[in-house]
Amino acid sequence: MTNARSFLSRAQFFFLVAQTQIGIGIIALSHDVHKYARGDAWLSVLGAGVVSQGMIFLYWLLCSKLPNQTLFQMIASMWGKIPSLIVKLYYVGYFVYVAATIVNAFAGIVTKWLLPLTPEWVIFFIALAAGMYLAIGPLVVLARLYGVAMFNLGLIVFLLLLGLDDTDIRYILPIGESGANGVIRGMYEALFSFNGYEILLFAFPYISREVKKKEILLTASAANALTTLVYVFVVAVCTTYFSPAEIDLIKEPVLYLLSSYSIVLMERVDLVFLAVWMVTVTTSYGTYLYLAGSGFSALFHKSDKSSIPLLFLLVAICFAFAFLPKGIQDQIDSFSPWFDLVGLIVVPVLALLTAYVTRAGRRGLS
Repeated sequence: MTNARSFLSRAQFFFLVAQTQIGIGIIALSHDVHKYARGDAWLSVLGAGVVSQGMIFLYWLLCSKLPNQTLFQMIASMWGKIPSLIVKLYYVGYFVYVAATIVNAFAGIVTKWLLPLTPEWVIFFIALAAGMYLAIGPLVVLARLYGVAMFNLGLIVFLLLLGLDDTDIRYILPIGESGANGVIRGMYEALFSFNGYEILLFAFPYISREVKKKEILLTASAANALTTLVYVFVVAVCTTYFSPAEIDLIKEPVLYLLSSYSIVLMERVDLVFLAVWMVTVTTSYGTYLYLAGSGFSALFHKSDKSSIPLLFLLVAICFAFAFLPKGIQDQIDSFSPWFDLVGLIVVPVLALLTAYVTRAGRRGLS
């Protein structure tokens, strides 16, 4: 959990946002968006990045009103005890669900591509153990590690550059072929891969006081812009490498693209990519475990050290998710858009509106 005396520098905050956003979605994003947007998939991803930027601006407005409080503290000061309790319970469940979903997808990909003879639950357990190790530490420790992990992002982009020689730009022409409806539906599908910017609602009080509020907005925006550029690049490469019929059938186009290449001293480029990608995914779900633990601590008014047993409980709940029947998991996943709607839009927007009209919000502004 976070030590209140630890503060994030501007660069560390940038790493925190970017690494939380870029995660499991990079593998299947091209396939998922292409189902709706076809050759305009890159436009949908770009639009999703713009929408995410709008959400970051709204979050920044809210945090600027009450800069010394996390979202949990804001809700408690503005809405009262009972609504605050409900919101905390919801976010704990939401963050646990997101973490479990990421780790579940992660374990499935690793089992399929790297360790087909290893039981999936073993990979799930190891991944959760690594995420829990991250979540126990202060937020600033996570940010430092994420700064090191940023080098992996550069390597991921470099490996994908290998596929440029065999791309065919005609697959994405003419631009706008899928129409506005197709682009918007693809944009909606891509939005889930941009999740992670909500860390702003919980990290804002722990950013160094030397960083001005406008600089915080610019930093979060820069991190989102980097995520958008990386995703647009990945989708553009995959969409122009595979034919429309192929990409509709391939659920992990990035891995299939890389598996067709070998370079000097590197026979299986896809396996190298996976090794680097695993670190990036760990930083993503590690953040959500941290947020879930913070919510549990706020719920029971526990200190950082005494809340560690609660984190074990949350990890156990995530682990139990892996043993649910596939049909039940799919039913839960069908509600994912509603979970995101409430957690990412409804509660923050209502909190922002409340901050402008309540005494607590006006006091925070002053």
